[in-house]
Amino acid sequence: MPSTMVLRFRDLVAKTIEQHGRLIQEHGFVWWGWWNKPEERVPRTTFQSFTKSIQSQGQLSAFLADSGNRLLFGTAIKEIKFPDAEGFIDCPDPEKTPTYYSKNQYKAWFKLISIEQIPIDEIRKWTYDEVQEFLDDPTAESFQDKRVFNLAEMLERRHRTIYFVRPFREGDRDVEVRLIPAIGPSILVGDERKLQMVPPVALKDFITTPIIRDTNYVVHLSDLHFSDTHHGFGVSLDDPNRTLVQYLRDDIHEIGGGKPPAAVLITGDFTWTGQKSEFDRARSFIQDLQSVTGLEDQHFVVVPGNHDICWATQNSDEFDPSAKVNRPKKDAEENYRKFISDSLQFAPNSDLSMGRRYLLGNYVSLDIVGLNSCTLERRGFAGLGYVGYDQLKRAATAMDWRPLASKTKYRFLALHHHLIPVSSREEISTYDHRYSLTIDSGQIVYVALELQVDLIAHGHMHQPFSSDISRTANEPTFPAGRSLCIHCAGSAGVGRADLGAIGRNSYSVYEFDDAGITLTVRSIGEAADRFQKSWSCRFDISPQGGLRLVSKP
Repeated sequence: MPSTMVLRFRDLVAKTIEQHGRLIQEHGFVWWGWWNKPEERVPRTTFQSFTKSIQSQGQLSAFLADSGNRLLFGTAIKEIKFPDAEGFIDCPDPEKTPTYYSKNQYKAWFKLISIEQIPIDEIRKWTYDEVQEFLDDPTAESFQDKRVFNLAEMLERRHRTIYFVRPFREGDRDVEVRLIPAIGPSILVGDERKLQMVPPVALKDFITTPIIRDTNYVVHLSDLHFSDTHHGFGVSLDDPNRTLVQYLRDDIHEIGGGKPPAAVLITGDFTWTGQKSEFDRARSFIQDLQSVTGLEDQHFVVVPGNHDICWATQNSDEFDPSAKVNRPKKDAEENYRKFISDSLQFAPNSDLSMGRRYLLGNYVSLDIVGLNSCTLERRGFAGLGYVGYDQLKRAATAMDWRPLASKTKYRFLALHHHLIPVSSREEISTYDHRYSLTIDSGQIVYVALELQVDLIAHGHMHQPFSSDISRTANEPTFPAGRSLCIHCAGSAGVGRADLGAIGRNSYSVYEFDDAGITLTVRSIGEAADRFQKSWSCRFDISPQGGLRLVSKP
């Protein structure tokens, strides 16, 4: 039986320690709510044991681990409130709880009487003691009776909110365990000092080993535009406005019934001018989204946007699309490449393309391939969309997409720029007006039909849009009448002044079944307090092959 626990938290809504510490100073205690993950259960036997320790000793010494800042705090628990059966309970005393969650229900509440920062090396005095009634964790055996190597090891374990520990004693294993996100069954390798969990497929640009998921929907975000001047949401806890992650956390919890999406697709323009500081915010966004959903690196597919690849030097907070091209490819892509390496833990390839294969909870199989449409670097073309036949074929080869071969149920292509007109009209104002339709869109569509692609997703226009398209040819290499659907996601993050005709921030959700895909666009409501359904449509499997749009918004 564990002696105590480490409660994991991250500052996503407020300055957690500061707000709880203030109430301790005012009232002598504060209530700390347990923000459990959907798969975590109330460990009643363990909590009952902790309660007995509190009754005999007056308190239970425990820990709080800040996963965002990698800090460790010591705390003393005076009381634990939890339900008799699996469920949620109200806050015992809202006035003695930070206001940002005092009205919420949680599976447990802890009465804390002290919080103080302590050296992170203190965690070395403890050993993992796994609790099976809390969580079905396939890696638990690798940690049981093993000394906590360091705080990083603990926090880099599978996403969880509580770690159970006991004092270290002679005979406990003293090795480090690193968990590489596993795509398939893991094996153990190691030596006298270090033990590693090694999956058969490590994180890399293209992964064809199916990534098993238990949900049937994918979230599509685009045009986040993190910057000081053009992002439409708060960027820190000091900002009076809520962050985009806070909005998405609440909405994803609602649409997924508490379960996260199978994957998140982000189709470019993470930044406004491609500066390192903007990519730092984008990286924090992905980390925070992972924290609140339990998603891991292999559950993200991302592509760059024209604001992310800097062919021209941008000298201010404003993006100048007509700036003189003066940077070689290596320099233009440098910040984006580092962003990918730091955020998703693999080295991007020369194309900046990637692909993932998923097996969804209803046994529908799905391939998502992301392409770089920001490859033109010559003067007069930078900022325009272009993929290139060679890049598309390299990606298809990496995913083993062969014409008329057996395939996953659905194949997606994703890029940043649009392939067909999205806006109902585009004014011709000046001779050098910069149109941004992907230059090789015709070839992309034709080859995509050859490759049995079912849907092409993109962003760029800040305007949600859906359509379908087919092609005929003198020497067809695909069945006559085969069609694919195209969807443009709106901007999830740009400020109001740069929104498209929709006039609201929005993102898209794809729900998969054997007969087709239901698409829903969710946008910020009039009250600007939450995302809500804006419109939806249906892509059905066509008798001629591919998908077709059968119902419009």
